Amino acid sequence: MEVSRDNGDIDGTSLIGTLNPEATDDSTFTNYEVDTTDLETGAEYGISNTANYQSGNTEIVQTFSVISEGFSAEFDDSEVDGTDNASVIELDSDRQATDYNLTVSVDGPDSFDAEMIEDLFETKNGTTGTVTDSDDLPLDHLGYDREDGDNINDIRDDDYVTLNLDTLESNGTVSGSDLQMNVSNLENNAGLPDAGEYEFEFIVSDTGATATDTVSISESDEGASFSEGAVTDTAGDIATFEFELEDTDETWVQIGDEDSDFVEVLYVQADDEDEPVSISANTRLLGTDPGLDTEEVYDTENVDTIESGYHEAGPNGGTFQNVPDDAKLFGDDEGTSDSASNDYIDYITSDLSLSDEYDSQLTRPLQPTDYEIQIGGTDIDTEDESVFDASSGGEATDQLASAVLTLEQPTIGDITVHTAPSESANDETEVSELVDAATVRDEVAIEDRLIVQVEATGLYGGLVAGADGDTAANSDWDRLDDGVSSDVLYKFVEDTNESINFEVTAEESTGNQAPLKVNLEDGGDSDTFVVLDEENGQFFVVADTSSDSAFKNGDAPEEDVSFNAELEYDADNEDNRYEFATDQSPAPFGNADNAENYPYLAQGETLSSSAQFDLAPRSIDFDNVNVDDVLEAENIEDSEISGETNVAPGTDATIRVSSTEASSSFRNGQDVNITEDGSVSAEFDFSDQDVEDQFQTEYRVSGSSVDSVDSMLVEEGTLEDEAPEDDSSSDDSSSDDSSSDDSSSDDSSSDDSSSDDSASDDGESDDSSSEETPGFGAIVALVAVLGAALLATRRQN
Repeated sequence: MEVSRDNGDIDGTSLIGTLNPEATDDSTFTNYEVDTTDLETGAEYGISNTANYQSGNTEIVQTFSVISEGFSAEFDDSEVDGTDNASVIELDSDRQATDYNLTVSVDGPDSFDAEMIEDLFETKNGTTGTVTDSDDLPLDHLGYDREDGDNINDIRDDDYVTLNLDTLESNGTVSGSDLQMNVSNLENNAGLPDAGEYEFEFIVSDTGATATDTVSISESDEGASFSEGAVTDTAGDIATFEFELEDTDETWVQIGDEDSDFVEVLYVQADDEDEPVSISANTRLLGTDPGLDTEEVYDTENVDTIESGYHEAGPNGGTFQNVPDDAKLFGDDEGTSDSASNDYIDYITSDLSLSDEYDSQLTRPLQPTDYEIQIGGTDIDTEDESVFDASSGGEATDQLASAVLTLEQPTIGDITVHTAPSESANDETEVSELVDAATVRDEVAIEDRLIVQVEATGLYGGLVAGADGDTAANSDWDRLDDGVSSDVLYKFVEDTNESINFEVTAEESTGNQAPLKVNLEDGGDSDTFVVLDEENGQFFVVADTSSDSAFKNGDAPEEDVSFNAELEYDADNEDNRYEFATDQSPAPFGNADNAENYPYLAQGETLSSSAQFDLAPRSIDFDNVNVDDVLEAENIEDSEISGETNVAPGTDATIRVSSTEASSSFRNGQDVNITEDGSVSAEFDFSDQDVEDQFQTEYRVSGSSVDSVDSMLVEEGTLEDEAPEDDSSSDDSSSDDSSSDDSSSDDSSSDDSSSDDSASDDGESDDSSSEETPGFGAIVALVAVLGAALLATRRQN
């Protein structure tokens, strides 16, 4: 009944109809189902369970009002095409769930019939995904006459489809409030309409609530493009190519063709079709043992799925698991469609006739040459064409993009020695950080890090593979970014027949003992470590020279030791050029008898490079040290003390001065910056001190003393030239005369004494020189005296 009120109280009712109560499990409650189709929104209605409902408001047991259902539908994508298989329509209703039926129609530049709508939402007429009962169809809302017998056939003929959302939720077409449409399914069945903008009308079947939204529909225009048309890498290293896909998230890529005598085919599904796809291939492993996992041979970015013909389909019977919907991957367009297949083995052995077995294409690892890379599309005549056509040497029928991969012959460049502040060998694993810490030196201070930079290509594939013996024992792509234990390099060099030689060895040995060498074999990562820079063709061997474990055949040196670092690729070991040990399914690092040579050089060729350097105790050579081995500093406000050290730049270092015999005591330390050439300097304020005050100058590194020197203050402007390296009496004389020069002031009794001492010193020096150079004593003494006299005269003038 409809209810009317006066000042909030019910003052009248009018009968609308009667209801039949429905029993419930709880006998104290009664259910009534109300058909609100003919009720007006905004009006108030009541339910009475007595015939005396008009006698008063106490007979009204329930009141309610009718409102219009709030409902909307909106496309997530403004444009869709045949590649879209999960485009979402967001439904929003006042109802708490999608337990209602939804009638859909489409209007646009081309007809869009009921069958197309059903394909779009992956259902069929007459199944549980659609509604066919006239009682559940919105016939009245759409203007049909139930009484005249209008039914599902009438609205279907007019291109309406009513979806059962509750059922579609069970098969994934509906998820929460999202309705998913599959444009790919439409394209593969009824077919896409003409391209254009289409308006979808959505009607809630029982309430008539309606919403519309538009979406642009077009045919898929699959495309692809390589970031670079020509990719150049080195045989034996990592080859990387990058491409973008358009209007698809999957494709098939062929590496090589009939001309290169090797063909690999990849299925690639992008993780995000709007972002570039990157594929890196280990060229030392590709085409060797088919039992290697695809992930060992390839490293990818933005790839959800990758399937290799050689390393995955081949070992499992040959047939690809990921194939086009309506086409075959391989065939000969000059043959029949019956001969086309998705079998990689047949493609290699029969269609292209590259080899008797798919896994016997290579005699040796992939060699320096050009390899075509093609991306194949599926816009082909499926009756007599395949994605890749053997009759044209393996060319893609619908070639979306192509590039050429050029593998070059490996090279060896310079070896450069660096030093870096004392840390564990694996303290820096990033190339940029290691380079920032390193300084080129041919003398490395013991306790600092030794860094041997080797410019070389043609070995990174083996290092990534973890080569050991004949196998790729421990493949790890992270080594390119995170570095690698030195024992991986050692095993590649020593435990395979790759004929790569690398070592860092002392140039001299003691007695019958093997020479000292940097330990690559069994030191920890903190002792020796290798950082790879494959992209720029170089690697870095890092050793902590303070660690005994960083060396083999002896402990870390304590005195000067000369070393030699050398890398060699040797193809002059055996009579024959490198070949695999077996014709079929070759072990990656297994070689045939009499063919133990570097795989990428012609027989008889070698490549090598070396560098020499010294390991020496930490040291400093102070400037302004006179012939008495006394450092002289001016008694001024900014007196500089400087020198040259072999300690690595970046190390914490201090120059400390401490009085020993002075007019007033002092002790002062200044932190110093070690420059690239090893120079250090510090300034001290000696302006309050007296000339000839004596002190000790100490050079300290990381809190420990490296060296110290007796020191003395002199007048400003009287610093002597540095003492010459060669010991000679003439140098001693000139130095002594220098202290006599200090007495050139008027006050002079002590100066004279100093001069006398100097003369006495000269005499001692002369005697000493005479004793150290037998047979030349008189001549040397004479030259020393004359030199001293001339120098003294020149200074006085």
